[in-house]
Amino acid sequence: MKSLFEIDPQAGFGADSDGSVLERRPTLAILMARVIASWSVIESYVGLSATALLSGRSGVAEAVYAALSESAAQYTALFAAANAALSSEDAELFCGALRAVRKLGKGRHLIAHGIVLESEAVSDGLLIMEQRDFSELSRLFFTPPRSGESRRDQVRRVS
Repeated sequence: MKSLFEIDPQAGFGADSDGSVLERRPTLAILMARVIASWSVIESYVGLSATALLSGRSGVAEAVYAALSESAAQYTALFAAANAALSSEDAELFCGALRAVRKLGKGRHLIAHGIVLESEAVSDGLLIMEQRDFSELSRLFFTPPRSGESRRDQVRRVS
C-alpha cells in the first residue's frame, strides 16, 4: 500500500461525499461490502472461541465477550483466558491466530469507517484515509500556511 504522495507528489484528491466514486467502481464497492459483511462471521467465531476457552460454558463466555464493547478489550480478555486455560504451546498458537485476526480487523476498520477519496493519479484503485487524518488535513484548509510555505508544502509537513 502506497501513499498518494508516493504515487504522485503533485496529485490532488477529493473526498467521495456522495458515493459517486464507488458507483463508478462497482467491483471495488462489492469487495468493500464483502469485507464488511464477512467480518460479522469472523467476530462470531472469535466469540465462540471464548466459549471453548471456558470449557464450553455457552452463554457465559459469549455474554462476557459481547459486553466488552471495544475490540481491544475483547482481545485482551481472550489473550488472558487463553494463557489461563491452555498449555503454553496451545496458548502461543491461539494468541498467534488472534493477532492475525486483529491485524485483519484493522484493515476492515479502515474499509468500513475510512473516508473514500479519489484522485486523477489513481484512476484504477481506491484511496481511503482514516477519519482522524482527514479531519486533520481538512483543518489545514482553515489554517493559513507558514510564511513562504505553499499549501502543498503545509500538507506534506503535517502528513
